[in-house]
Amino acid sequence: MSLDHHAYVDNQCMAWEALSPPYFWRAAGMSVTHDRHLPDGTRQHAVGGPAAPDLVIGNAMVVPAFTLAG
Repeated sequence: MSLDHHAYVDNQCMAWEALSPPYFWRAAGMSVTHDRHLPDGTRQHAVGGPAAPDLVIGNAMVVPAFTLAG
């Protein structure tokens, strides 16, 4: 997986990068389908199932993939 730290859109938020194939994140108990970094360095992982609001695991924000725009 390559990570282009210059691929920012929408007020400097990095675009979501699709992971192919998704990887199983043992700490979350589900697969990560997309990820990105916010301008402040925060990691975000989009998962293939539901996630509680404001869930953070291992310093990464967890977001349900079905909420991704576009």
